[in-house]
Amino acid sequence: MTYQLVPLQVVGPTDQVQARDQDYQLSQNFYAYPSDTGIALHGTPGAALFSETVTSGADRGLHVFNGTLYQVSGTRLDSINSSGTRTNLGTIPGSGRCIFADDGTDMFIVTGGNVYRYNTSLSTIADSDLEYPDAVA
Repeated sequence: MTYQLVPLQVVGPTDQVQARDQDYQLSQNFYAYPSDTGIALHGTPGAALFSETVTSGADRGLHVFNGTLYQVSGTRLDSINSSGTRTNLGTIPGSGRCIFADDGTDMFIVTGGNVYRYNTSLSTIADSDLEYPDAVA
């Protein structure tokens, strides 16, 4: 099964004018919530920067494993601790979306037809029975 990103226009156009005290067209810091009439948008406080991205590559996925946040950004796998400090754990080649799962002991990452395992180090799983995997559970 291949996942495809589909843009969803939830609100009208968003832009800003010079007179910001008169501008009501900027749509940010909302989350969609189902209602009886469709979808309602609820405002949230602004987001604060938690951790600086250390690569110029796209965010390819996030996963929480044993209480720690992990991210593949560009080709870099990082762990991110509770204070936002990043630790480089290795390289996940490619540019496609990463699908994560874990069993409490090992974290698995699938992307580009390859499976990677992280426990205390990152390794590639080589198994001839895996024919171009595109998901993990």
